[in-house]
Amino acid sequence: MKLLERALPHPVDAQTFQALYRTYDKLYTLHRCDETAPYPGVTALLRQLRAQGIRTAVLSNKQDNVVRPLCAYYFPELLDLATGPADGRAVKPAPDGIFYIADALQTPLPQTLYVGDSETDILTGRNAGVRTVAVLWGFRDRETLEQAGAAEFVQNPEEILQYIS
Repeated sequence: MKLLERALPHPVDAQTFQALYRTYDKLYTLHRCDETAPYPGVTALLRQLRAQGIRTAVLSNKQDNVVRPLCAYYFPELLDLATGPADGRAVKPAPDGIFYIADALQTPLPQTLYVGDSETDILTGRNAGVRTVAVLWGFRDRETLEQAGAAEFVQNPEEILQYIS
């Protein structure tokens, strides 16, 4: 919804916005994989983690009904959970999603590693009180992530393995 709101040249009334959103949602559902792909090395990392018995999840601010099918398509049987905002959970940087995942996977927060590529991710991890690692292949550069409070960085997915004990 935020993406659509930002894309409109000017504010529109609620009824018009809802109609536009319904159209957007239908089109995105049909074309969600057109320009989407996993970053290189992520699928291999997830396979390694799965082989080691490490539980994994995706937390997104995209709607839950978008996140789940995308993750199922690109990472079949490699994730224990994929979720977006649902059931009244607040979006990132609120820690609600991390708390939900940790509870669902029965993983104590001190054993949770949160990996992200944006300022929002850094704040989300901090707000949840979990160890957070910033990736340098995503949407933001190192300086931006440092300004958000990131202290640990990885250049490629394989480096994440050093944080798994």
